[in-house]
Amino acid sequence: MNVIIDDVIDAGDKVVTRATGYGTHNGEFRGMAPTGRRIEVRIISISRIAGGRIVERWENMATMTLMQQIGAIPE
Repeated sequence: MNVIIDDVIDAGDKVVTRATGYGTHNGEFRGMAPTGRRIEVRIISISRIAGGRIVERWENMATMTLMQQIGAIPE
């Protein structure tokens, strides 16, 4: 999957990143055989910074959208 960073927001000791992942379902994913379908999925990540390093990270990906795009669940 290729990921493009759409936005980065500095919020003090936290950094919020909004990204879009693009790719092709050409390998097994959660037990589902490859379909060759194109995917596009939104990703939000919040990282907490301390001492110049990422010490915690929370990430959310639009998994339901991804599963619909590869045909694992109905749209």
